[in-house]
Amino acid sequence: MDQPAVYREQRRSYRVDTSGTEAVCDMSVGRDYVAQRYDVDNLSSGGALLSSGRLVPIGQAMRVILMPPGSTFIEANARVVRHHAEDALAIAFDELTADADDAIQGIVADTILRYWRPR
Repeated sequence: MDQPAVYREQRRSYRVDTSGTEAVCDMSVGRDYVAQRYDVDNLSSGGALLSSGRLVPIGQAMRVILMPPGSTFIEANARVVRHHAEDALAIAFDELTADADDAIQGIVADTILRYWRPR
């Protein structure tokens, strides 16, 4: 079984690859109201990398509904912090609720534990 990537780098929290997780983002872009579906490439309690959707401006605020497989939906407010490649954007969550933070931390921990092997 392939192991998912687990990243720490200089971030405050771990992020993990999240294949199969999708997100729907609601936002106002200019005078248009947009609801866009994205694939969630990786996830942490600080934010996510979204791909396969419309690139929106850096700084754009949005409401995000994360839809991990086999789990309940997770809602959060976020903003775009950078573009990654030609079809992906990095978002940072704004003040997660305790329930949303717990749900995301649970996904991260479950993913790490599923593939962690003691040496």
